Amino acid sequence: MNAKNFIFPLAAAAVLAMVLVSLSPMFVASAEGTGVQLAAVRTRTHIDNSYAVTNLWVNLRNPSDADIEETFQFQIPDDAFISNFSLTLRGKTYYATVMEKAEADKAYQDAKDSGNNAGLVSSRGRSTFAYSVNVAARSNVSVGLRYEEFIARMPTGYRYSLPLSSFAGRTLDNVDVRVDIEYDRPILDLREENYPNSTQVQMDTGGLSGAVTYQSTGTSLSKDMNVTWQLEALPLNGRMLFYEDGQTGYFFHVFSPEASDLGGHMPKDVVFVLDKSGSMTGTKIAQLKDAFSSIVMELRSEDRFAILTFNSQVDTVYKALTPATDTNKQEAANKINGIPAGGNTNINQALLDGLKMFDGATTRVPMIVFLTDGLPTSGVTVTDTIRTNIAGANTMGVRIFVLGVGNDVDFVFLKALALENKGYALKISADRDASDQIQSFFDTVALPLLRDITLNYNPGSNVLPQKVDTLFDGSEIVVCGRYKPGTRSIKFEGTAISTSGTRTFGQEFTVQASQDKTFIKRYWSYAKIRDLTDKISVERDDKVRTSMAGEATDIALENGFVTPYTSLFVEIPDEVVSKPTSNEAAGGGPYDLSTSGNQRYKAATAPGFEMFLLLPALIIVALIIRKRREG
Repeated sequence: MNAKNFIFPLAAAAVLAMVLVSLSPMFVASAEGTGVQLAAVRTRTHIDNSYAVTNLWVNLRNPSDADIEETFQFQIPDDAFISNFSLTLRGKTYYATVMEKAEADKAYQDAKDSGNNAGLVSSRGRSTFAYSVNVAARSNVSVGLRYEEFIARMPTGYRYSLPLSSFAGRTLDNVDVRVDIEYDRPILDLREENYPNSTQVQMDTGGLSGAVTYQSTGTSLSKDMNVTWQLEALPLNGRMLFYEDGQTGYFFHVFSPEASDLGGHMPKDVVFVLDKSGSMTGTKIAQLKDAFSSIVMELRSEDRFAILTFNSQVDTVYKALTPATDTNKQEAANKINGIPAGGNTNINQALLDGLKMFDGATTRVPMIVFLTDGLPTSGVTVTDTIRTNIAGANTMGVRIFVLGVGNDVDFVFLKALALENKGYALKISADRDASDQIQSFFDTVALPLLRDITLNYNPGSNVLPQKVDTLFDGSEIVVCGRYKPGTRSIKFEGTAISTSGTRTFGQEFTVQASQDKTFIKRYWSYAKIRDLTDKISVERDDKVRTSMAGEATDIALENGFVTPYTSLFVEIPDEVVSKPTSNEAAGGGPYDLSTSGNQRYKAATAPGFEMFLLLPALIIVALIIRKRREG
């Protein structure tokens, strides 16, 4: 099934600014001013083997006799990447183009100094897309947005969430949503969770593609659209897809053996290192108790665990790893529920004490779950020193997963700390139900299948990720790489430790390049930039960081991505803004988000997109200036 380009009639008035602001990760919608109507919202999403491209069109209408300025916000998923932004003014669509950040900044300033209408899209904050508009009397303004994301497998399956709740509280004349999904293996149990009675679900006869559609008029949306599905299990060695662009071949390998293939789950040793400093007082400590008292009760009998709580001092609930018997788990839950909050934050000593708990058992998966809501304020407080201390003490390869609660944490530090210790960092929003977020996280690491994984591909170059340490039940390993066109086959070999000992994997995959799988090349570029930015976050040598940033910039410019090193720039003729016509109120000309300057994209072919994953979220700053300004 191929997605199509969709045409949507929109028209324009004077757009003053678009800003991607730093907010909480809740989907929000706000307005400054009254009277502008959200006339229509239309979305088209195409998901190809978990790679999702979402096109969003919003038509705003001012039915009054006076100009109205208003601000709207639309929050994209945290792991999504905005890949296009455009405006339709007077029936003509203007697209931003990708430039090196310094070049784009200069072009914007030059346009601004010349009194021309210009916009700048750069990367700097959280993932809320916001736009302020000055909608002329009796006219429309149209905004287009495209964002892209990879739908990772979770223990509950796959979920694509469309943040329709961004439009909560506003009655929409028309809502038109379509999500198309296709895979190279059968799709199972495709459904929508929040609008089940209003959506239509269709599957093709072979089960390889399906669609979820939703249409309504005069509607006020209060929930996100959550599309969920399962997939038929892969064979032991996974499945490999291929794409060639004439010069380079790209492979896309999904490796996801099941517990039944491996003899069951591996036992784990887990130490919970929990912040109980004064800033945790109130809701945070209550949610910590709720989450971790439940998590402890879900540990399996073969697991071992320990609990450390810390403020200025470190307190151990258990002085050594303790078997997860029913009695011990209940005792631990009771002690968690009695944790008080107060004092400062000694992160360094808490993690050092946590690492001392492990005994080096190679048949088990060692991990620390570290939660904090603040900065180090006691003991060692220099973050680089803490990173050095923890990496030096972690001689047993303990995986450290970091949960940063709220907006006061130094997430750059926490991310580096996790990456240097085989884990990852996750932001936990304090204004949502933190206990649910914590529980959802732990579900993804609760059931280890493999550890100390090595994967090799021959022939294969620029393989990403370069290292995968652990596979958990309900997840999958996605590896992409390059090869020379004309290659007949790629040999996959792997080793890992499972519950039954060392396991080997291997298969020779015949290269069958498909011209339809253009997303593979884009996914490789995205993975490469992600790899570079992760390395930049832990690298301390400025020269090496600069070199990595240069490489990331080159890839971003080649593929049309917006990253911290590239920006989008758009310039709009002033007469388009300053001379409204009667055509605006009727809806203007056709609007198509599929083309943008140096990015040519059709949903069925190569999607251009920007890098936003595990980076500071995007801030879009686009100021539209009239040539003749008052004052």
